[in-house]
Amino acid sequence: MGSMAGIVYDLAVDALRRDDIERAISTPPAERLLRTLELMDVGIEMQRESLKRRHPEESEPQIEQRLRAWLLARD
Repeated sequence: MGSMAGIVYDLAVDALRRDDIERAISTPPAERLLRTLELMDVGIEMQRESLKRRHPEESEPQIEQRLRAWLLARD
């Protein structure tokens, strides 16, 4: 059995899952945070590109306004 943040996992479930869990446990918190922020940036850029495709007639400032509204929305 392994644990991460109080969650207990059966590490014998499968090798890939075990490797993922062990890597997550051994990764320093600062590196995990950096990866999270990098993924967030990628997600924001993907949303920006999606907005451009859905609203090709809009200017960059209009797209940025839509993006800000999306980021601030609480769903």
